[in-house]
Amino acid sequence: MDFSHHTIERHLWLSSFCTVEDIVYGAFGPKKNLKSHSIDNHFQQLDGAYPNALQQAVNALQPHWLKLQTAFFTDFEDLFSTIQGIIGSIDGIGLLAIYDISLRIGYNHVPKVLPSKYVYTHAQGPVAKSASILLPTTSLASGKVDASLFSSIIPFYSAMEIEDILCIYNKCIMEEGTFDMKWLQEDTIPSLIYK
Repeated sequence: MDFSHHTIERHLWLSSFCTVEDIVYGAFGPKKNLKSHSIDNHFQQLDGAYPNALQQAVNALQPHWLKLQTAFFTDFEDLFSTIQGIIGSIDGIGLLAIYDISLRIGYNHVPKVLPSKYVYTHAQGPVAKSASILLPTTSLASGKVDASLFSSIIPFYSAMEIEDILCIYNKCIMEEGTFDMKWLQEDTIPSLIYK
């Protein structure tokens, strides 16, 4: 599928998470059965190295769940910071897991709380690698980059969509040393709908 259809599917997928368990385990996709829940092979190393991390995240978030659903967050950074404060000390829960969990909570919050100011580059993953190619003079040390820095490279897209683009098209960006908007129209993205 092309990026436009992927984005529609991703929004439908993000809106499907309702419980703390859905948010934490669903953030990692139903690819590998883990007791009663599943995780995506994208995060298999988390399961292997830290087999209790996701359940510990569920246990830590559960007492805060009602407050998280009704809280007023000034922006995504406020939500991210709140989630980081709750689960950030759990071994195996890093910036990427905090981002994914925060994104799912924010997507289902009323009103939605989504990344707008910053593109979250996480640690050393594909998003950071793509960002370092496209913005070679920009420091990625903070784990996030001002979204406006991408405006001439990837115009018209939200911070959340830019993060998605940097992840999905990482291989192309690494090989070509640039980003080409025509890639977004190519039918190269696998479906997010898990069977």
